[in-house]
Amino acid sequence: MGTVSAADTTPQDADNRRRLADAVRTRRLELGLSVRAAAAQTRVARDTWIGLEEATRRTAETNYAGIEDTLQWARGAIRIILDGGEPVTASPAESAPKRGTFISHDSADTTLIRIMNDPSLTDAQKAKIVRAVIIEQQRVGEQYADELIAQARAEQQ
Repeated sequence: MGTVSAADTTPQDADNRRRLADAVRTRRLELGLSVRAAAAQTRVARDTWIGLEEATRRTAETNYAGIEDTLQWARGAIRIILDGGEPVTASPAESAPKRGTFISHDSADTTLIRIMNDPSLTDAQKAKIVRAVIIEQQRVGEQYADELIAQARAEQQ
């Protein structure tokens, strides 16, 4: 969106943006995510995530849902923080990875282990599910790489 300047924020806005930055950083660390992994999972540029955590950039409202998903917060948590409240953690169903979400290597390993250890699935079902997860992850990874390449090219110009 752009950098935050004193001219376009009130003292209360600045305080709430700082509270959001602190809450985002704290939650990211609680979840054991690096900045790079959090940005990738959210599908925003690393610089955008850093700006969010440093309260130096306004984050587009269109990114809120992805940030909330990455941090396993309920939808609307960012708006609640910006309005002076506390973040609300998502229910387990809400925090499950969505189709098209980039999964970090550690998270992908955990997902695959969970599938393989599920006693209610046959070996054929496990193989089918694992293949689907891997294919989806590759598709999302390629799409994300294309976006990063386009961003890098735009920055060179």
